Amino acid sequence: MRLFKNYGILDYLSVCYDALHTTGRQYIVEDIEMFINARRNSF
Repeated sequence: MRLFKNYGILDYLSVCYDALHTTGRQYIVEDIEMFINARRNSF
């Protein structure tokens, strides 16, 4: 949960829910990993 909070994942999932809920679990996990990596690289 700390990781999600630090990188704003819950906000991201909330905003992108419409698109993400139509995809599979693996895609969502990969998308979250890319989001975290992008945020890490921007800090």
